[in-house]
Amino acid sequence: MPTQEQSTMTTRGARLAGLGVAWFWAFFAWCWWLVPVADFLLIAVWLGALAVGALLCVRLVGGRVEIGFAPIGTVLMSLFALDFAEHMHSDQALRLLIDMAGMGLGGGLFVVPLYAF
Repeated sequence: MPTQEQSTMTTRGARLAGLGVAWFWAFFAWCWWLVPVADFLLIAVWLGALAVGALLCVRLVGGRVEIGFAPIGTVLMSLFALDFAEHMHSDQALRLLIDMAGMGLGGGLFVVPLYAF
């Protein structure tokens, strides 16, 4: 039987994980809003990299529930998002694709531990 303190910590952790997942999907909506409607290639790259990041995270944690990759994913998503926002009106298509792939990879590393928690 869990103690009151353990129960409170678990509830707080679950609440924070839920907020993190909500933030992740808000971030995705922001990315979707930034990308021009006709440029679904960027979204496809983001989704593909998200899947790769999720599989990489599962592989790295080795079947354990490990929340430690969430901060790494947050940093990756943020850095690539800043670069994407700075260069989104340029003609550097490869750079934008790399930025989207970086955001997706970071997203996979971020959201998988939160869902597992």
